[in-house]
Amino acid sequence: MLNCKAIYILSLFLLFISCEEKAFTLDDSDLSLKVDTVSFDIIESTTYQVPPLMGGSRYLYLGEDNDFTFDYNYIRVSKFSNSQYYISTGNTISHFHDYADSSITIDSVILSLNFVEDSISSNSLFYLRYFPNVSDSVFSRNNSNYLNYNSNYSDIISYGNIINDSTSSKLEFSIDTTHFKTFIDTNITNFNNAFAVGVYNAESGYYKFFSANNGQSTVSNLSVHFKHLVSDTLTIDTLVSHNIVDDLTILTPPALIESDTLNLSISLARGLKSLLKVDTKSWEMPKGGIFRKAELIVKLVLSDSSNSEIINSYLLTDADLPNTFKKYEKENFTYDLSNGSSAALSNNQLKFNHRSALSKSLTEKKTIHSFNIQPNIDVDPFKTFQFYDAKNVEFHPKLRITYVLP
Repeated sequence: MLNCKAIYILSLFLLFISCEEKAFTLDDSDLSLKVDTVSFDIIESTTYQVPPLMGGSRYLYLGEDNDFTFDYNYIRVSKFSNSQYYISTGNTISHFHDYADSSITIDSVILSLNFVEDSISSNSLFYLRYFPNVSDSVFSRNNSNYLNYNSNYSDIISYGNIINDSTSSKLEFSIDTTHFKTFIDTNITNFNNAFAVGVYNAESGYYKFFSANNGQSTVSNLSVHFKHLVSDTLTIDTLVSHNIVDDLTILTPPALIESDTLNLSISLARGLKSLLKVDTKSWEMPKGGIFRKAELIVKLVLSDSSNSEIINSYLLTDADLPNTFKKYEKENFTYDLSNGSSAALSNNQLKFNHRSALSKSLTEKKTIHSFNIQPNIDVDPFKTFQFYDAKNVEFHPKLRITYVLP
């Protein structure tokens, strides 16, 4: 026999079944979204040149190649070691100033740069300088170039030796401990920790090194070998290393050729960037419309099989563009860096989705929008990409907006 609780539950279930209505079917034929597009031709476009900036590159270069001159590698060493070393006085060796301890005797200091190639054979003469009379930043990865680099360096303090082993090659500079005393002087609180590396007689044309931007597995370093006096009867030989944390190549680009200025050209090592202006003719997003894409589309002049090269584009805060090719001694335009777009070459064209930047610009009731295109820091720095400009009848660049309406 069912107890009272079971009878109650059963009654509720029967009541639910008896009251259940047939499922409601929603006809969504009137709820579909309409996708629409509007296109605008680029009304002006041009190329300009600034001194090349190599501060974010994965590699460093020395020597000459294809009329490029790689003048110096500027290198900044971390003040802090990779690991702490504890000494008998209870202190630690971590910062450069920590080496100024009575129980520490520095034997040698070696700066090492890692070649990209596995085996290097060279009679070239590599040399090292540093900046004992400069207490501020020696270089800036975003601003230092062949027109403004800091030449307040010392005389040559060391010549390099190439060390080859079974898996890699290094360029090593032995630094006299008298020079390293400047680094560890406790009276100097903001010493720059920077070096300049150069080469005479680059017999192989140019040499390629891993930059600090390439990652920890290939990072170069400064190693400090020292003796630690533990007691009257015990002395420990050891070393501490400091990674290279910032670097760049100072290079002088070659003279431009005609095609560099006739097309929309971009090149990292040549310092070439391009500008495009579009007039949206007071177009406004229809009421209830939502941006889906706002594609700036440019096409390569010559076919390129590489589809992995990344190019960047930014909306400019400046509305006025030069009428023809211009050369500047520093960047002359301001970008909206918070709303940039990147694109990879595909089918010999680039499509930059500027939905965010253009939404903002149109909301501010602007009709003239200026964009730039420039190579990402990871592209082949010596490659020049050329695109059709606004004067081309068939393949001129355009802005295509895609939006949806309820």
